[in-house]
Amino acid sequence: MAEQGWPGIHEVERRILVQQLTKNPHKVTNPYRLLASDRVPNLPRYDVVAAQAASSGAPMEMCPEHPKYYAGARCIPCRTA
Repeated sequence: MAEQGWPGIHEVERRILVQQLTKNPHKVTNPYRLLASDRVPNLPRYDVVAAQAASSGAPMEMCPEHPKYYAGARCIPCRTA
């Protein structure tokens, strides 16, 4: 993460990190299996990702049934139920 300019794990804006780690461009069925081997080593530059997040301005809504997770396809308990 540091090589790509990302803040430390305790300082990073979690919404942006989660969005990058859980995106599914290749229709992977279990993206969590790829975290250590693919997702974290291949994170894009933080300044680019943060600028895109700031320009979108759309806050992500939380799941009404699982408030610790983002709504829609980002809610893991809803997806796995």
